[in-house]
Amino acid sequence: MDAWYRSQALWRIVSGTSKPPTVSAPPREGEEDKLEAWEVKADKAAGIMWLMVEPTQRVHFRGIKDNAVKMWGTHAETTRYSVQCL
Repeated sequence: MDAWYRSQALWRIVSGTSKPPTVSAPPREGEEDKLEAWEVKADKAAGIMWLMVEPTQRVHFRGIKDNAVKMWGTHAETTRYSVQCL
């Protein structure tokens, strides 16, 4: 699954290495657009993970299905899959 996320340029979101960009107050030019783009990618990653797991495993995502990082951690714990195996 991680290879697929890498191929879609979403792995940094899922692995937690890409953090949402900060927005100044008041926002500087382009900051809000960068945040929106990051949030779209994060939503895409979470939605894809939801669709990729078996329906019986989705119970583990209760309350976190909008957070790809937490979903990945839960998936790794419940399947005993380790990112370190790569």
